[in-house]
Amino acid sequence: MRRAGRASGGGIPTGWMAKDAIAAADIRRQSVQTFFTSSSPPDENSEPEIQFRTLSFSLVGGLAQTQELVTSGNWPARDQAHRGTCNAFAFVAAAELIAWQETGVLPRYSEEQLYTVTRNQPLAGLASSQADVNAIKDAGTTFLQQVRDAVLSDQPALVLGNEGEYRTDGDLPVNHEEPTKPSPTVVDISHWSFKHDIYVAAVNSGDPVWRGDTPQDTTLQELFLSQLQQGNPVVASFPILPGRGRRAFTAGPARRLGITSFPDGVTFGADEPAPLGGHTVCLTGYVDDPQPSAPDFGWFIFRNSYGERLFGCDVEESPLATRGPMRGYGVISSTDLEAYCWEYLYRDLAA
Repeated sequence: MRRAGRASGGGIPTGWMAKDAIAAADIRRQSVQTFFTSSSPPDENSEPEIQFRTLSFSLVGGLAQTQELVTSGNWPARDQAHRGTCNAFAFVAAAELIAWQETGVLPRYSEEQLYTVTRNQPLAGLASSQADVNAIKDAGTTFLQQVRDAVLSDQPALVLGNEGEYRTDGDLPVNHEEPTKPSPTVVDISHWSFKHDIYVAAVNSGDPVWRGDTPQDTTLQELFLSQLQQGNPVVASFPILPGRGRRAFTAGPARRLGITSFPDGVTFGADEPAPLGGHTVCLTGYVDDPQPSAPDFGWFIFRNSYGERLFGCDVEESPLATRGPMRGYGVISSTDLEAYCWEYLYRDLAA
């Protein structure tokens, strides 16, 4: 029997408090307004700029492109169940999609194996004490930084898998690990390079900053959309906040229509707890907002890891324009993505 509830599989950087996540989101939400409001129609002789309001596309179907991949039933959204394995599920989705685009053959990779190898990667810069390390391991959570290190290591992180091998037994602990598979089934992606960043407290000021590959003169929306336009899926993590933010991925609109949203105007005091955890998804497309005056500008499409029965289960019967494109998939507004994404990973196509 499946255990009730969902594990928060994304790790929490040491020192992060809920109020820090909200304060950072407010700053980032305000900064992105410049990107949307200052653009003017491009000169006919100049290079066209990204125009968010005229784009609607998907890497996996549900709109107009490669519809058969999902609707054929060959690539249904999988279910992580109660375990903290969302990072592994999201990266495996991205890797399978890239392989399908490059070869025309859809592989089946193992989330179990990637999760096991990922959990044994160091937590450099993410935990300040052994107690923090132990707490992260006990909770079963991981970071995309560890996923990157796992697939670039000499350990068998990305391997071919089979349907039914992922354990969903209700009595399994959230941090359950399966033994690794033998090396002959390893998928060689040693030629890949990655872009990765995480929003963590700066060493000197303590204020959250992007630590790595995020350019200072761009927004996450601009960065992610440029990758998706090149056929490159993006793996993105979001916090699970206390109070009204707890059910961003599990509330009624998410469960029925795949609509994920974070509450506005949430504030926390200095004594409030840290975020409850995080959740990671694979971004696969973008859809224009159907209302020209709407404040959210547009919606990023993502493949979730809650299966088709518990996420976006009613999208095929819904007349609403804003919804997940198919069962198991969802949408998150471009402003929520800009404000709340706290870690990301994608293949570096320029390398």
